[in-house]
Amino acid sequence: RDMQTTASSAPQHIAARLVELGCREHRIATVLEALEEQNVLLTTEMVNAMLGECVRTRELRLVRHLERLSVSQGVPRSGRTYGLLLRSCANDVKRMEELLEEMEASGVDGISEVAQVVVTACTGLGDSTLVDRLRKMLHPEQVVQVPVLMSLIRFYAEAGQPEKACELYEAHMAGCGRTFADTKRRTLIDTRSEKAIVAAALQCGRRDIAGSLLEAMPSDTAKHIAMIRHCAARGSLNEAMQAFQALEASGADLTHSLWNTALDACVECRDLKRAEELMRRMESAGVADAVSFNTLIKAHLRREHYGRARDIMDDMRKAGCTPNHVTYNEFINALVRSERDSRRGQDAVWEVVEEMKASGVRPNRITCSILLKSLRAKSPFGDVMRTMELTDTMDEPMDE
Repeated sequence: RDMQTTASSAPQHIAARLVELGCREHRIATVLEALEEQNVLLTTEMVNAMLGECVRTRELRLVRHLERLSVSQGVPRSGRTYGLLLRSCANDVKRMEELLEEMEASGVDGISEVAQVVVTACTGLGDSTLVDRLRKMLHPEQVVQVPVLMSLIRFYAEAGQPEKACELYEAHMAGCGRTFADTKRRTLIDTRSEKAIVAAALQCGRRDIAGSLLEAMPSDTAKHIAMIRHCAARGSLNEAMQAFQALEASGADLTHSLWNTALDACVECRDLKRAEELMRRMESAGVADAVSFNTLIKAHLRREHYGRARDIMDDMRKAGCTPNHVTYNEFINALVRSERDSRRGQDAVWEVVEEMKASGVRPNRITCSILLKSLRAKSPFGDVMRTMELTDTMDEPMDE
């Protein structure tokens, strides 16, 4: 009751303080009732403050009431007003579209306030209608606003509409007065957006865009590796290899890590033919190392191609790369998996262990862990003793 009395005789600036207090004390309904009783004219700032609190507490009934009251009083709406109203009806595509149309018709410059709200809603709904609407509302000067553009570009790239993502990026570059070749003056774009743009460009054959971005960060090996791995993780080997090829075509220095990442992408996507082709290129270029050979050996062992895996181990030695713990442990693990209950399989396992020791590679905790896990209740006593003796010779502690 005290709040109502204060509002009835308060000038507008005190009414604004009352709104601030109501938001802080979570009593918007009481404040709004008092303001209405005394016919206090609301301002845009007061409406936004109360809308913000109502949206935060999900008081949608109060949002609608406040929306009707502000319309009846002719309170001007700002970009923030539209952003809050859009948040309050994020599951109602029709109502959101109406608000966007109203914002455009009223000439309110609120794209930066509503962009993320619209993108988030469309991502949840799996519908690009509203983002398409927002895209059409962009003025030429807004095309250079990096945060807004990047949110739209990421949406299109991740929603499987790479052409639209590339069109927006192209418009952004043109708005900045730049070309794809002008990489030194490229605008600041975050890593996630760079990945999205490159992936979209590769999907729709825009090698000019992908190449320009990759060339602009030639020394950032970590970004390139992350990009190739990201494509491979999604099962898109073509995109992964296109990213690698675009980087290669840009004249960037291709490190061993980049070559091995591309090889691992082939293996990850279970394309042994392309993995073998890439490996031949790597050997010819003199960039194949122990990691490269082990990656290909592991791929063949997964398919139980033991003969081919052995051939690659021989190639490894010829190339001057000594088989290491990883090489032998992969062989041991593959044999244990494939012939766990076979005497012949167990004999083959111990043959590799002996070969490992003869080569000067001392079995480590991973070797012993594999052997321990291979033991069963019916395992021969000799295998159990050999495994235990092996664990006793280790310098490093076991994990289990």
